[in-house]
Amino acid sequence: MNTPIDITGITLHTPRMTLRPWRESDLEDFYAYAKVDGVGQMAGWTPHKSIEESRTILNNFIAHKKTLALEYEGHVIGSLGIEEYNEEHYPELAWLRGRELGYVLSKDYWGRGLMPEAVKAVTAYLFDTAGLDFLLVGHFDWNRQSARVIQKCGFRYIKNCNYETRYGTVENSEESILYNPKGRRLLAHKGSQTMETPRLLLRRAEESDAEPMYRNWASSPEVTKFLTWPPHASLNVTKQVINSWIDECSSPKNYNWMIVLKSLGEPIGNITARQVDDKIGSTEIGYCIGEHWWHCGIMSEALEAVLGFLFEEVGFNRIESRHDPHNPHSGDVMRKCGMIYEGTAREADWNNQGLCDTAHYAILRREWLARH
Repeated sequence: MNTPIDITGITLHTPRMTLRPWRESDLEDFYAYAKVDGVGQMAGWTPHKSIEESRTILNNFIAHKKTLALEYEGHVIGSLGIEEYNEEHYPELAWLRGRELGYVLSKDYWGRGLMPEAVKAVTAYLFDTAGLDFLLVGHFDWNRQSARVIQKCGFRYIKNCNYETRYGTVENSEESILYNPKGRRLLAHKGSQTMETPRLLLRRAEESDAEPMYRNWASSPEVTKFLTWPPHASLNVTKQVINSWIDECSSPKNYNWMIVLKSLGEPIGNITARQVDDKIGSTEIGYCIGEHWWHCGIMSEALEAVLGFLFEEVGFNRIESRHDPHNPHSGDVMRKCGMIYEGTAREADWNNQGLCDTAHYAILRREWLARH
């Protein structure tokens, strides 16, 4: 959704420029570059025919409080607008805070790297101070200069849209997005991608996993003591579970890994991310491992890898987990991986021991990034 923006009193400094609100005294500088053929067309408007036309637009800049003047060596040489984007084109971004950037630079200053410098400064302000989650930017497909600016500033192409210019043409606009690394983002679901750690291989379930799963952990009363499902009574039960996991793995929102110990060559546990909430970018982690491999740091090694994948590759903002307080070692795994204890809910769940309390842990993406 479009976030309200007011640049009143905002001044940004780059190594070579000052970015600030427009003033009436900028009129001559504005007209000097806005009347030049080939400048405005890059942004969808025709060259200004008179200084009065420039005055009208300058007054709009001042009144709407969303366009910055680019001042270089005492003169204004361009503008950078923090515009509203077309929300109908991006319904998937409705839960995130964002705007769209638009910019124009005097032809005399093209090719000096000034516009990337300005865009990066505005991006930093909008992410770090204004708290936006994303920024959009577009360029006509023939405007390769603007494409280079966008690329230098780290934006990623997402789609093409038609744009109706003020001179009566419809242009193909290549749209790109940049997410705030500390903010929320649209999740890029990828499913259970194979991952490798020094001792482990994390991969999707296979039919041949049924026997080692049953033998190594699923049939164990010790492993399932504090879990919500009972020990498997037979290998057939495990085969049914494995087959259901294989069927589910085709979904990009399915995150379910077998924990394979490389030195053994077979799975010794399982780790999943469930209850995916796209609106707030959250999920909950659950895991178990055979008792022969407890207290070896294996589960924290697996959890660390999964957290990294879910934060860095998929884009989750919050990852949760919980355990029965009578199973404190599970909490040790969470804390070792940077998850923070948020409280204990009394008699809030049920496991194989009956009604139980649940100790809740979570970690946010910004906390994960700070640790890595």
